[in-house]
Amino acid sequence: MLKSIIKSLKKNIKGILLMSITAVCLCVGQLLWKTMTQFDLNREILQFILGFMVCGGGGIAMVYAYRCGELSVIHPMNSMSYVFSSILAVEVLHEDMTPLKIVGIVLIILGVILIGGSDEV
Repeated sequence: MLKSIIKSLKKNIKGILLMSITAVCLCVGQLLWKTMTQFDLNREILQFILGFMVCGGGGIAMVYAYRCGELSVIHPMNSMSYVFSSILAVEVLHEDMTPLKIVGIVLIILGVILIGGSDEV
């Protein structure tokens, strides 16, 4: 089973990496929008536009990701955005990381790994 998971991950690696980039772009773009009310008007406009550009770049990466692997493997990778959002929330917004959130993050990562290796099983 482990060999088939590794084989599936190797087969879909380009799509997985592109979808990971998508997830990061979406999180960063949304973080820019969330924090834009904390600065002056000129900086808010810049963050608003930059947020759209980053999210747009993520959307483009997503389109290419779907072309580079199995949909049933690539699409669930987008759930990694929850993991990246949690990390950004702790690091940038100084939110608390509770044990329950850590368990949730670990379960998401395990689910993505298992689904990422599922097209050969």
